[in-house]
Amino acid sequence: MRLSQSILVLAILTLASCSQKKEKSNDSKPYNGSWESLQEMPVPAWFNDGKIGIFIHWGPYSVIGYKEGGAGYAEHVPKLLYEDSTHYYPYMKERWGATPPAFGYKDIINLFHPEKLDYDRFFDVLREKVVPLIHVSIPKYKEVPSGFSGACIMPDQSGLLFTASLEDTESELYDGAILGSFIGYIPLDGLKESMSYSALLTDNNRNPISKKLESIVIKSKTDNKLSILSVSDNDDGSSDIFEMNVYLDKLD
Repeated sequence: MRLSQSILVLAILTLASCSQKKEKSNDSKPYNGSWESLQEMPVPAWFNDGKIGIFIHWGPYSVIGYKEGGAGYAEHVPKLLYEDSTHYYPYMKERWGATPPAFGYKDIINLFHPEKLDYDRFFDVLREKVVPLIHVSIPKYKEVPSGFSGACIMPDQSGLLFTASLEDTESELYDGAILGSFIGYIPLDGLKESMSYSALLTDNNRNPISKKLESIVIKSKTDNKLSILSVSDNDDGSSDIFEMNVYLDKLD
């Protein structure tokens, strides 16, 4: 896989969402953003044949183990403890015997012990009870493993484009100095064979660009070329948008 070296970098402070236009089908109505419209869209074959991954929300906020209504993002609960004190303070009082300011989220954080997680057992349960797991090789740079950070489906649904970021840490699970990012491709018909292709994002001198790409979207497509956009998280409150070309005949 080769990526063109024509890269446009735009520094931005806030990001507007980018969306890919869905190709129209003769046997379905255009998608209009509603749940009703989504229910009428045909399910692609690759979705039923295999899944690319499972996204799990897990952090100090998981210690709380509760959200009003039993649905929604767990990450929102820490602020809800204070914004909706009428509802959450009684729960905190019953569970921990105290409420803010004597006991708050700062104390809950200290109750989070990820080192106690049995990863082998966790993945055994996933394999046995939830979904068969398929290993996809994520690239390394100088023996530093990258972390899968974003993906989008190809227009013809034949594969996934993905981003994988590099940080100077012993594990891809932790933050560190930004080393660079990969852009890659996973053919959906090759999932069972663990196939993937990737290229390190470099400048015109072949030096890695020290940006952490965390999303990717297709801007336009011609017969042999995809124009893609990717957004970086620079860990300092700023972001960049990268515009690149991917040549389809080089994806193998």
